[in-house]
Amino acid sequence: MWTAVFQTRAGGSPLHAPRSASAGLRLLAASAVLVFGVAAVVGLNGPAERLETLAWAGAFGVALPAGLILGAWQERRLAAAAPAAAWRGLALGVAVLVAGLLVRAAGSATRPFHLIVALAAAAALAAPFVAAARWRDPQDASPGPALAIVLVALVAGIVPFLTAGARRPGALLAALVFAAVLVVALRVTRTRTPAPGPRWALDVLVALLITGLVVTLPDLLAQWPATLQHHYNFFLGPANAVLHGRAMLDETWSQYGVVSIDALAVIFSALPIGYGQLFLLCVVMTVLQFVCVYATLRLAGLHMLLAAVALLFAVAGSLLALPGIYAIYPSITPLRFGIPYLIVLAAVLGARRDRSTLVAQLALIACAAVWSFETWVYSATTFGFLVLADALRDRPTVVRVVLVRVAQALAVTVASIVVLTLITLVASGGVDWGPYAEFLRLYAGSSFGQVPIVLFSPGPLTAAGIFLTATLVLWLALDRPHWLDAPARTALAGFTGFAIGAFTYYISRSSTFTLMNVLVPVVAIGALWVHVLLRAERQLLRVLAAGALLAGAGLTLVTSRSEIETNFKLTAIGRAGDAPSAWKRLWDNPVLDPRAPAGVALLDRHLPAGERALVITEPDLTTEILLRAHRDNVLPIANAMQDDLVAALVERARTAAEDVPPGALLLTSPPVRPPGRLNSLGGRTDPTREGHHSPRDFTRPQTQALEVLQRRFTFSVVERSPGGLTLVRLQPR
Repeated sequence: MWTAVFQTRAGGSPLHAPRSASAGLRLLAASAVLVFGVAAVVGLNGPAERLETLAWAGAFGVALPAGLILGAWQERRLAAAAPAAAWRGLALGVAVLVAGLLVRAAGSATRPFHLIVALAAAAALAAPFVAAARWRDPQDASPGPALAIVLVALVAGIVPFLTAGARRPGALLAALVFAAVLVVALRVTRTRTPAPGPRWALDVLVALLITGLVVTLPDLLAQWPATLQHHYNFFLGPANAVLHGRAMLDETWSQYGVVSIDALAVIFSALPIGYGQLFLLCVVMTVLQFVCVYATLRLAGLHMLLAAVALLFAVAGSLLALPGIYAIYPSITPLRFGIPYLIVLAAVLGARRDRSTLVAQLALIACAAVWSFETWVYSATTFGFLVLADALRDRPTVVRVVLVRVAQALAVTVASIVVLTLITLVASGGVDWGPYAEFLRLYAGSSFGQVPIVLFSPGPLTAAGIFLTATLVLWLALDRPHWLDAPARTALAGFTGFAIGAFTYYISRSSTFTLMNVLVPVVAIGALWVHVLLRAERQLLRVLAAGALLAGAGLTLVTSRSEIETNFKLTAIGRAGDAPSAWKRLWDNPVLDPRAPAGVALLDRHLPAGERALVITEPDLTTEILLRAHRDNVLPIANAMQDDLVAALVERARTAAEDVPPGALLLTSPPVRPPGRLNSLGGRTDPTREGHHSPRDFTRPQTQALEVLQRRFTFSVVERSPGGLTLVRLQPR
């Protein structure tokens, strides 16, 4: 297909429009196809619940290849027109497309406005053909104001997607000054490389600086303890069950994966298990992640100054700018996003040494397959884009190479799942992927936990950057394979593939918080483009493009200054004098629910050490009591809030309650409200958040188990704690 599309002249040279406009034509064509498709679907059918996910899939499955093909067709037509026709056609197309978006920004999300955008996209696709037909004079070589029109249109098109804070003149001026200083510094230092010894020492210093900024040491009791406890229990509950003999996929399940929980259990078999320990583990893994990104950028050829600045942007934008502390949420740490960074590192290392690292990449794909489904998706898109970008450089073999690599990735994926299944079956006597598949089905649905995308916000602007980068990387692989050296090309492809996969996290949870969490590969992509642009011969357009990328990063930092300052004070650098004692306080695992120690004491006084305990209290309190008591629950409830989501796990808890023997001890808290007040998920309705599940509610596994126990037994009080916990003995009725 590609050979037919990119035909050559008789002499063998490609049919190109002027080099300065060629890339722009590809980007315009791909963007216009995407905008037309989305606007037409919405305009004709109205908003659809899954439109955001379908649009993202269509961007790379339809718009990207269609845009490259149309761009090649346009370029062939323009090659026979006036030399200035390419720039004029590009300017006309960009102006029309941006005008349609501006009309939509000033209007509403109604059908007529979406149809206007679709028509503008269609006109943008036609603009290069109009230019080729209109301007035919071979002596017409001056593009006139075309470049200025493109630049003004791009700026005008970006503005509606910026936040109110980013549009302030002061913020814009600060970002521009910041970018200008950096461009000058990078241009001056690009040819100055320290000797090997000092270079390594400076790299170590940068790594230490990164560590000092990433390591955050808050007081957990002052920093949203209930939020941390709730989110950590989704990991610690299943890990605690595995530590006490239950097997993943047989007796316990987690929505966050399989081997990810097993790995935590292995770690906590050597270290104490607790909230402080998991917090520090998340911090250490995040440090390693950012050091990995820095090493990857350096191996890709970036100057030390640019790589260091990029990492500072990434740390500030994705961690310090968050409205909270990143490590409170394990699901946004390398526990979910870590493996793709290793795939990019392995690929760049291979490109740097001119050796294949395919085996290492496939091994990481196999690990991701059983680590968690989300991690596998991110890893697969990373690996897939690496393969595609490399294969397109040799058009005659592209189909064969891609099919072979896809087959290899699928083979190691299936083999990894089969091996894990067999190991689990042999070790525990049973295996059931059903509950995990149900978690995936639930979260992949059209409404559960979904937050829709706000069109004119930074999210779609980030998506546009990822999509345009993907288009440009594939165009370079197809048409300009020698413009980028192997390490930089590989790093661009790897981080772009990762960004494509990681952005799906934002699509389902479209808040600024989740957008920041997928910012790291985007920052890496931006740094790589700055590297490529500034390495070329001095050209105003390339310098402006590099400056625009740096200004965008600077704008992010300027508008998040207050959050950055607040979180910086909690970093190892910000609290340097108190860092060791702060680390120790975390390691000592502070009590998050003051009732938990009393519950532990009740169990320890009446049960042998390490024996499973029957505990039905508020969900998060139950997990903390069991963790601190070093016990597992008699009921197969790894985390009551999580198990509530899957009917099969609710039934397992009810069935287990039928097998509780007479005379057993039950630790419980005040009874749940009447069943009639339960919400659709089984928990009580939070009066402050209508229809939402409250972490303090008993869930369906707990309520159904309690109903069974109340039917079978009378509760004889053994001891009560001042905090309201009650230990009862189950007497037969």
